Amino acid sequence: MTIFGYDLIWTVATVLAVLNIVVSARVLLASGYSWSQKLGQCLIVWLVPLFGAIFVHSFVVAEGTAPKKESGFFQDGGNNPPGIQ
Repeated sequence: MTIFGYDLIWTVATVLAVLNIVVSARVLLASGYSWSQKLGQCLIVWLVPLFGAIFVHSFVVAEGTAPKKESGFFQDGGNNPPGIQ
């Protein structure tokens, strides 16, 4: 079919599914939430397409609970220069 037929529908559905999978993975890997909170946020992502994913993703980023890469440095009490015990 044409771009205004089934091709467009499948493309939009695929993009939404990939977005939902990425946001769900970020929620499940976040360490600042309990399992019930993670479940609730994943339900919002999947039950409210696009807007749920955008809302939950912005919330996870704003809370700073997105998974972070290890920098190799540790947090101390502020008494030592960075990286020195």
